[in-house]
Amino acid sequence: MRIRLITVPYDSGHFRDRMGAGPEHLLKHGLKDRLRDAGHMPVAANIHSDDAFLAENETGFGLMGAISAEVRRAADEAAFPIVLAGNCSSSVGTVAGLAPARVGVVWFDSHGDFNTPDTTPSGFLDGMAVAILTGHCWRALALRVEGFRPVPEQAVVMVGARDFDAEEHARLDRSAIDHVSETAVQSQGAEGALGMALEALAQQVDGVYVHIDLDVLDADMAPVNKFSTPGGLTPEQLLDCLEAVARHVPILAAGVTAFDPSYDTEGATTDVALKVVEQLGRSGTAITLPSS
Repeated sequence: MRIRLITVPYDSGHFRDRMGAGPEHLLKHGLKDRLRDAGHMPVAANIHSDDAFLAENETGFGLMGAISAEVRRAADEAAFPIVLAGNCSSSVGTVAGLAPARVGVVWFDSHGDFNTPDTTPSGFLDGMAVAILTGHCWRALALRVEGFRPVPEQAVVMVGARDFDAEEHARLDRSAIDHVSETAVQSQGAEGALGMALEALAQQVDGVYVHIDLDVLDADMAPVNKFSTPGGLTPEQLLDCLEAVARHVPILAAGVTAFDPSYDTEGATTDVALKVVEQLGRSGTAITLPSS
């Protein structure tokens, strides 16, 4: 399969810093060779901001627009797009690039990312990524990203989230988002925990965007970034979950985000991240978008 690796080496507008160093780190550690060895044809496309003054929000939404264009280019080439990005907000551009397909979202993350500017205690744009995707905030800027339209809450399945701000948690409880906890995956297995939610999702959409913030992993097994928390999925459970998603609904695009290599002193997280992208290569579908 053709795979378009779209690298976005930014974290909060900062180039190649902190989590922005993750995408190129994976390429330097043989990601393309591993995909070739698995029989795929990977092509890397690097996104760079032309902003003279880099700022989290302005630069972030500009990058989303560039991601959308690269995802559409992948569709033109009948390739599977995998976005390697510092920030979870990259998801907005990826989903926009899949328009006009009816896209659902399967969101792996230790955090809910469901804050709004009125509830966030930090102001961190990444903590609002799911809220942006579902049309709850930053709507005017999101609508400037070509192809973007809000994803219905009931078309979102969140997996492994366990670290919430208080108001964010209350908002999530009131929403129609299906939240599958890491304890459900651990006790029931991937298929048992996710099967019903994925079947319901498959009835609503043409396919899904799979988002993997690597801090969904247990920080004791794979330290990912400063926001990593104890508990979470094992690498094997995450890979099993990806297989379960692919059994139920086509995966049209994927994102692997939030990896700060400076936390990976033993190399364990790099190895897991490479395995995750390999699994996505096996599970993904080369996209052909419906006409508008």
